[in-house]
Amino acid sequence: MFSRLKYRISNLFLNPKMLHKREVDRWFRDNAEDALRLDYDCLNGDSLVFDLGGYKGDWSAKINDKYKCYVYIFEPYLPYYEEICRRFRGNDKIKVFPFGLAKNDSTLPFRVDNDASSFYGVESGDGCGADCRLNSICEFMYKLRINKVDLVKINIEGGEFDLLEYMLDEGLINRFLNIQVQFHHFVESASSRYFLINKRLKKTHVLDWKYEFVWESWSIGGNNL
Repeated sequence: MFSRLKYRISNLFLNPKMLHKREVDRWFRDNAEDALRLDYDCLNGDSLVFDLGGYKGDWSAKINDKYKCYVYIFEPYLPYYEEICRRFRGNDKIKVFPFGLAKNDSTLPFRVDNDASSFYGVESGDGCGADCRLNSICEFMYKLRINKVDLVKINIEGGEFDLLEYMLDEGLINRFLNIQVQFHHFVESASSRYFLINKRLKKTHVLDWKYEFVWESWSIGGNNL
């Protein structure tokens, strides 16, 4: 307990970029990619998983192969979307959507940079650009009558802050039984927003594991349930 408290206090004195670097080292040292990111024994063949930020579909392929679950992949950049569609052609349990999920419907400029592609940093001119579509997560779930998602993986390169804040504000967070999210340190006010989101998540979810600004996972069952 003391060592954990000492570790948490030491993190308070690190800026997000420094903390990210240290946590990345710890992530690889612990072999957490293989040990944690697919470890959801609550999943089965009837489970529904959302993959926000599908890229090439690698994580979706692994989670579907392991649990035979249904997977909805959201990828707003059309060349990546089309590649994912080709990859999973014939797999009736995987559906691919050519948009991301967000607070509101919109079309925004998108910076293309492989697995670091993002709606953030477009103004810097890094990477080639494209206009990509975002759909309201609330409207999407309403239209498809989705009341429960067993696991959502969120890797949307900075957009996770706005999305999770909206899900918390609207009470949508209760529909997601497990949340695996990668926070990004380059977003403005990342540390304070990260702290507040964590504080609010604890009201509905339990933190299962965390590598700050790398990956972390939460499961439903917080103080107010």
